Amino acid sequence: MNKTIREIDKDINRCKNLIEENNYLEIVIGLEELIDKYNSCIENIKKYDGRVWNYSKSDLEKLMKELLGYKKELSIREYKKELTKLVDSSIDYIKNHDTLNKSKKINLIEVIRDLHNISNEDLGKEKLWEELIIYIRLASDEDIEVGSKLISIINYILDFDKERNLVQ
Repeated sequence: MNKTIREIDKDINRCKNLIEENNYLEIVIGLEELIDKYNSCIENIKKYDGRVWNYSKSDLEKLMKELLGYKKELSIREYKKELTKLVDSSIDYIKNHDTLNKSKKINLIEVIRDLHNISNEDLGKEKLWEELIIYIRLASDEDIEVGSKLISIINYILDFDKERNLVQ
């Protein structure tokens, strides 16, 4: 997935360069190549079908916006997949942690699921921090192994929130 995102970044930069250069022939060639490349991945690109040599700079700008949206969609999908792995492995760790009693395990698994649910909300930086600070305090009251599992999930959520706002 990261390879795909890097490829999209290259194509976004290509669009930026073509827009800057403002060479009609290069814009048309670039559009044709990018439409062919992403036609099966991005729904809105299909509207360009049938238009050959009838493009403008604004078409390239629209295509670039579609690529940015596609990149954001892929980034979110990758994030959710990685977070799910982290959550699942943390839950497995808690279930198999010998020193925790059953009630403590159930509470910690619920906390991990709550964190996962928080990650799916678009709260904004301040509200997200308010929500997570409770779990940071809770993690600090746990032993190092359990606390570090909780902190790693919290950190991943915070990192992605920052990245989500940078991906445009």
